[in-house]
Amino acid sequence: MLSREEFKKKLKDVGWTQAALARAVGRTPPWLNKIIVGTRGMNQKYIEKISNLTGISPNDLLGWMGKESPPAEDDEIIKNAVQELPLNYLKKIVKLGQERIKEESKK
Repeated sequence: MLSREEFKKKLKDVGWTQAALARAVGRTPPWLNKIIVGTRGMNQKYIEKISNLTGISPNDLLGWMGKESPPAEDDEIIKNAVQELPLNYLKKIVKLGQERIKEESKK
């Protein structure tokens, strides 16, 4: 897993700036910066785009998101993640969460 600084170095090593990478995936530089500092998550679509453009594995990307950053409030992290998820994924997560709650309440 990459640290935030390792991610920045890898970007530089492969010739990307944060601003250029953000534009290449169709987003703004502030959007990518929020991901780098850990106040925003990203969905599978952007993980794949960034991985394909930079050669950084999706696992390394997921490992770096927010690492070594001051923690954001849990509610803000969840809110950002929910905003990025496709509705069908969100429905599955809610269903699985309800099933888990039901199982836990039986214990």
